Amino acid sequence: MNKLFKTLIALVLTASFTYAQLPKFALDTEVGFHSKVVENGKVSDANVIKAGLGVQSGSFGLGVDTFNRIESGVGKSTGLLKRVDVTADYKFTSTLADLTLGATYKNASKTAAFNGLANNTDVTVALDGKLFTIAPWSVVSTFDLKNRTNNLEAGLRLPLPVGKSVRVVPAFGVGFNDPGAATIAAYKTAKRYYNGGLALEHHTRHSKIALVGNVQRDNLTNNTGQVTWYAATATLKF
Repeated sequence: MNKLFKTLIALVLTASFTYAQLPKFALDTEVGFHSKVVENGKVSDANVIKAGLGVQSGSFGLGVDTFNRIESGVGKSTGLLKRVDVTADYKFTSTLADLTLGATYKNASKTAAFNGLANNTDVTVALDGKLFTIAPWSVVSTFDLKNRTNNLEAGLRLPLPVGKSVRVVPAFGVGFNDPGAATIAAYKTAKRYYNGGLALEHHTRHSKIALVGNVQRDNLTNNTGQVTWYAATATLKF
């Protein structure tokens, strides 16, 4: 009996040690309605339900986003999985800022393809951190391999607590496109743009509900190229 007890203790300790060495996984899922999908300063789709799933293990991340259109438009039909994005990335962390290297493969149906491109790959390099430990900032550089266009976006968010779990979050950003000679005409007309937004967020330990309004324009002093859109999203984290 004593021998059996020692064997059981040894098995428990071995299992505990093995479990402690396994990489920890974090899982999050998000679903929401987007009146417009704006990417690199241009509207790529409208009236979609976006649903996504992400897995993080240590510094590695893997995510899948699906775009499901609920309203038809010119040359665009309703339906599920009109577009699927698959993203893989690796994050380097530091006390000042985090560096993330990633790539996203986009596959769209003919009625959801931006400028008729059924598939595309974006390579991204991102820096992010917090200004004065409270205001998240980010700088993201995207290399569009299919459209031969480089994009740079910088943004700042200012979360303002309202009570224990509610936040009002104004956001500001600026973006630049550096279109190559082989790019599409859409990016040549959006070489610089400005973003502004306001979000109302409710946070719990494992969830977030957000209502977001955004506006984008080519010029700060007038409404040239102005685009407005809104979104309502819910996120669960495990």
